Amino acid sequence: MNTVKRRRAHQSQAVELPATFWMLTFSDLLTLLLTFFVMRVAMGQIDIEQFQRVLSVQPPQPPVQAEPRVAEVLAASLSEVFGAPETNVADKVAWPDTDISVRPDGDGALLQIAGSTFITASDELSPETTYALYSIAAVLRDQGFEVEIEGHSDDIPIRSEHFESNWELSSARAIAVARELIAGGMPPERIAVVGYADTKPLQPNTSEAARAVNRRVAVFVRSGADGSD
Repeated sequence: MNTVKRRRAHQSQAVELPATFWMLTFSDLLTLLLTFFVMRVAMGQIDIEQFQRVLSVQPPQPPVQAEPRVAEVLAASLSEVFGAPETNVADKVAWPDTDISVRPDGDGALLQIAGSTFITASDELSPETTYALYSIAAVLRDQGFEVEIEGHSDDIPIRSEHFESNWELSSARAIAVARELIAGGMPPERIAVVGYADTKPLQPNTSEAARAVNRRVAVFVRSGADGSD
């Protein structure tokens, strides 16, 4: 009898479940469906790394035209002034009837004025060189260039009523070049002058030919502070 009562009590408890008990099964079903859709989305998802690599590929850019170098601008302008043909300035460009040449020097140019353009033991320029410097001054001025002028001599000591040493002579010749550039319209504030005497020879002073090379005025041309070329 007791056993029967216990069975009936157990059956009564099993029947009396909450009315919302079905939601447990339903929630399991929803979880499975959600998992299924997440898997489908994941399987069809874009490869992020590949997508980023594609985005990082830049379209081909047109070639950038390089700004003309100072030496090229200077050579072309002086070629027009002196009537010389178009010339490649990879090595050096010289103009007829002068001892002036130009060649590239780093990001600028070097105008070399040979010592033969001066009267011996003097800072007086030849007429041809004076005319040439007037024309060069217009180019330097209009292009916004700045210049540093260096005077150089050979190692033969000089002592005259005008110059007591090669220091004075080399400085005076550099100043003479600066004076003609200024007369041609070059602003003085864009010019620097220095004399080195025989302290910076291009060749050993062992022959007259080498000494002639060392007697020179070097004009270093650079772009101005405003970036003009």
